[in-house]
Amino acid sequence: MGAQLVRYADDLVILCRGDTRRPLETLQCLLERLELRLNPAKTKVVDAQQASFDFLGFSLHRRRSRKSGKYYPHVEPSKRSI
Repeated sequence: MGAQLVRYADDLVILCRGDTRRPLETLQCLLERLELRLNPAKTKVVDAQQASFDFLGFSLHRRRSRKSGKYYPHVEPSKRSI
C-alpha cells in the first residue's frame, strides 16, 4: 500500500501516492472495529501536488525553491489560525 499515517490526538492525515481508495477503506475498517467513524464534514481527499490542505492549524502546500528550483513541502500558519 505504501501509505503513511500522520496522527495527533484525534486528527490524522494519510499520505499516499496514487489510488487513495485502499488506504481510506483500511482506515474505515480499523475505525469500525474500534466503534469509531470518520467525520464526513472534515474528511476529504486532496492531491497535495495540486492543492494545499490545513492540518493542526497549519497550511501545507508544495512550493518551488528559488535557489535550487526543487519542490518542497511548505508549511505556514493557516489563515484560520492567524
